[in-house]
Amino acid sequence: MNLEKQKIMETKKTVLIVDDEEDLTWSISRSLKRGNKSLDVICVNSGSEGLQVLRSRKVNVLVTDLRMPGVDGFDLVKFVYDMKLTTKIIVITAYGSSELQHQILITNGCQYIEKPFEMPDLKQKIYTILNRDSFDAMDEDVRSQVKRLLAMTKSVNNLRVSVFHENKTGRLFFSNGEIYRAELDKMKGAEAVREILSWKSCLLKAETLLASSDYSKVTEPLI
Repeated sequence: MNLEKQKIMETKKTVLIVDDEEDLTWSISRSLKRGNKSLDVICVNSGSEGLQVLRSRKVNVLVTDLRMPGVDGFDLVKFVYDMKLTTKIIVITAYGSSELQHQILITNGCQYIEKPFEMPDLKQKIYTILNRDSFDAMDEDVRSQVKRLLAMTKSVNNLRVSVFHENKTGRLFFSNGEIYRAELDKMKGAEAVREILSWKSCLLKAETLLASSDYSKVTEPLI
């Protein structure tokens, strides 16, 4: 018997699959259940159904598509983060997703797998993370995370990075590797940047924006 499967069988584990493609969730469920009775596999086809499951029972591994109508994959990741759940996460991304998107997922403590994927590859990721004892978020403060994103976005014209920490949401606007705008509640500019960078942990979400004329750059050397 595969050693990783043997470890999992010691205690029953719950895997939640969330994807709006019903055929895909069925295929994943069928593959996981084959030859492994110790996995309780739950499949749903919307983010809202996924939230209901996360609210109602312990889930060891969440496998979710990133892009879904309504409640999407990031909403599920944020729920796990906000509720401080021990659920480990694998995000399914679209073919050709950017290195930046993948890096943010890793920073947020997620594994990822890009469509189209081979079922044995996904199964291996699930078995591997089920046997880890801790959540795999990167051990970095917000300042270090933002510095790394700035280095990665020197060729990106307009990017909004939402920074979530407890009940606060800050927003940093990047252009060509520089922060040109920042918002946090009533704080703006350098004051908002300083407060956001003082946080010890966060969840990140990045979105590309249409070109903006509001380029009042934060010129103070804060990072």
